[in-house]
Amino acid sequence: MPPKPPMKLPRTPPHTPTPFNAAKQPYPIPISPYKPSPQKQPASANPSPPPPPPPHSPPRRPSLLKRPVQILTGFVTLILLRDNLASIDSVRGSSMAPTLSPDSHEQGKSDWVIIRKWRLGGSVIGDREDIQRGDVVTFWKPHREEEISIKRVVAVEGDLVRVMRGYGVEGILVPYNHIWVEGDNWRKSYDSNDFGPVSKALIDGKAVRVWRNGWWREIGDGREERRQSRVVEGVGMPLPTRYMD
Repeated sequence: MPPKPPMKLPRTPPHTPTPFNAAKQPYPIPISPYKPSPQKQPASANPSPPPPPPPHSPPRRPSLLKRPVQILTGFVTLILLRDNLASIDSVRGSSMAPTLSPDSHEQGKSDWVIIRKWRLGGSVIGDREDIQRGDVVTFWKPHREEEISIKRVVAVEGDLVRVMRGYGVEGILVPYNHIWVEGDNWRKSYDSNDFGPVSKALIDGKAVRVWRNGWWREIGDGREERRQSRVVEGVGMPLPTRYMD
């Protein structure tokens, strides 16, 4: 058999790229590569139960006794501090002028003093402290038990007082556990020259500071020497020890 002639394929024209026309065809949009999302772990067959809710507590009712109890407690505390530690009182009248309240008679001004109760008077805290001559003390009046007076101690137990007024005797011996008190202003003072020695059991406290010129200052001595009672110290015989207990 004669050989077959070779097959002739049609020739195609070479491919020419079509020019890009922006008006007819938009810009190509870039496509990000595909990333598979992570697979979720399958839920457990028996999930843990949620926590139980907090126990329900009933609303608190305001106590009607809370405020009165607080007020009563504060009031009792103030009374204990005032009766056993210290207090601040005003000095009325001019019996202690010019040492205390020198302008009381003319202008009606009163000085404020700190009265120390600790270890004095009726305080139950600490040991009893002895009263010295020259101290300014507050005491319950022997003739008016509901009133408190402030005077200066002139003599203590065992001293002989030669009074300048009041008594018609030459001298008075201050008995045991008593004091002799007088005001610094002898013209306006009602003191031991009128009602005699004062028992130490009536002492309420000792004045230690006076408010002057914006500060608490020591209490001075403004007595007139020519009108003071004369005191002879320690002429009385001391009591036996068995009476001192």
